[in-house]
Amino acid sequence: MKNTLIIGWNTEALKLCDRIIAYPALGYNIKGFISLSVYANGLQYKNIPLLGTFDTIGSWVKFHKISVVLIAIRHDQHGQLDEIIERCRTVKVEYRIVGDVYDTVYGNVIRDIYQDLFRKRHFNLRRLVDIAFALFLMLLFFPIYLIIISIIKLESHGPIYYSQPYVGQNGRTFPLYKFRTMHQHDSDLSSVNIAAFDMTTRFGFFLQATRLDEIPQLINIIKGDLGFVGPKPDKPFDFESLQNQIPLYAKRLSAKPGVMGLAQLHWPYDETISDVKEKLKYDLTYCEKSGLFLDLSIIIKSMVKLMG
Repeated sequence: MKNTLIIGWNTEALKLCDRIIAYPALGYNIKGFISLSVYANGLQYKNIPLLGTFDTIGSWVKFHKISVVLIAIRHDQHGQLDEIIERCRTVKVEYRIVGDVYDTVYGNVIRDIYQDLFRKRHFNLRRLVDIAFALFLMLLFFPIYLIIISIIKLESHGPIYYSQPYVGQNGRTFPLYKFRTMHQHDSDLSSVNIAAFDMTTRFGFFLQATRLDEIPQLINIIKGDLGFVGPKPDKPFDFESLQNQIPLYAKRLSAKPGVMGLAQLHWPYDETISDVKEKLKYDLTYCEKSGLFLDLSIIIKSMVKLMG
């Protein structure tokens, strides 16, 4: 059972408490409520106490060894959501936003803790499918793989692959692999303005245009850094910038990033902050509804779109 705090002292929070009590299989052990404003000693609901106001949350998390915080605040308190999330991060406790909070902030994105019952059920099967399909594609692409490696080595000196750090599930950074498509400059060119050079190789242009440079990401899938389906991973700098500008952006990290995704399928470009917010709706929807059948649907639609 996860020791749990509910942030909210209102009708929504009490209804949430009732649901958790009615369904113990959810695995939440409610230790108390935290109010954003009103507090009076001795208040309780079904023998679960109102512990204090929000400025005391750190001490209660430590005292009760809290694993997860469920946020169930009123409509007129949504302006405090960023502060609540930041405080949860500060005290290093997992947080989940319940019901209409997501719906209000990001439109038709529905959050319901009941999905915890089903999320782990799909994990092992989806991981096995990812590994099996990645191995199949590696065998299928093996002749192409050898040709690409040979041309890269013949055209320019340097490594076959290059990698860049990306932010993965739960904030873990991992190296994302691709075929090298740029010239490898010698150290004695450090004084030269290499931006003035065309750094992409001729074959590199072809690899980028056909996306064949992404074949080594099959290694990331086998390692477990990526899935075939999931939110698109960000570089660390981009992630830090976007999470500071967009509420709930970090919630994308609850799902493993993927090569394909619901957001990429419906909103392929993210040239502005507005675009990123639109894509976030789809990412959050995927995080809450993810499952093997949804993954297969996204893969099929992505392939049809690619071939069309």
